[in-house]
Amino acid sequence: MKSIIVTPGKKDSIRLTDLPEPELDDNEILIKTLLVGIDSTDKEINNAEYGEAPKEDDYLILGHEALGKIAKLGENIKNEHSNLKIGDYVVPLVRKPDDCHYCQNG
Repeated sequence: MKSIIVTPGKKDSIRLTDLPEPELDDNEILIKTLLVGIDSTDKEINNAEYGEAPKEDDYLILGHEALGKIAKLGENIKNEHSNLKIGDYVVPLVRKPDDCHYCQNG
């Protein structure tokens, strides 16, 4: 999958790369990204102002504003308690931690 990534903590490390499709956990949903926005948050991450890679990686994928379609559902998602199905449009929500009152308390 095409991804725009950076090496966290390394200024101006932004690059386009191909990554393998992630393996799906039973409690996860795989989303095929249709549109993604790159904004000032991504610019700040590329400037090494903040951001960290997931524990198993040395890179961070940019683009936290997106529109996608559900491509696969984990086994625990396919049950009577979920109305999600393959092909549904979704908007994933990823935000940096903030200490404002509403950020902490919803």
